[in-house]
Amino acid sequence: MWWVLASMAGGPCDSAALSVVLGALESVPDERVAELTASDLADACTFEPPVQDALLQVAAGDPSGARDPRSLDPLLDHPTVRELCGVTLASTDRADVWSTCELARMGAFTEQGWREAQGPVLLPLVVHEVLVASGTSRDTAQIVVRRLAGIPREARGGVVNVFEPLFPTFP
Repeated sequence: MWWVLASMAGGPCDSAALSVVLGALESVPDERVAELTASDLADACTFEPPVQDALLQVAAGDPSGARDPRSLDPLLDHPTVRELCGVTLASTDRADVWSTCELARMGAFTEQGWREAQGPVLLPLVVHEVLVASGTSRDTAQIVVRRLAGIPREARGGVVNVFEPLFPTFP
């Protein structure tokens, strides 16, 4: 329960470290963006154990079947996933998760981008909800989870650019 105290004390993430994370992934190839985002998130944030463990697995390049719809994802029965989707999911098939969880209402993904993503399936959903609940801006949370989901650059259609800077630059 220590992660609850951490989130009550201003959120699970060090906001300065999170800003550095978001700025550092500008030129990363699509195949590595989920892995590097997970690594940086694990360093910048403290999530509850199953979420933190999943981040570390993805960061190590071993998503333990997180991309395989037939595998048992440890987050399938996570309370945040059940609350977001309204049911306990039977699989992590991207098409099933998109429709069952009504991900369009989250606003972080397009259906095309979600289906073409190369990263973990449920981890981005849980991270998004935790970040938003702890006071991270919705825009920042959406950029983080698009990168964590491994949304390819060419599949961004209709969604804010995954690799855009967080803070505007002024002339």
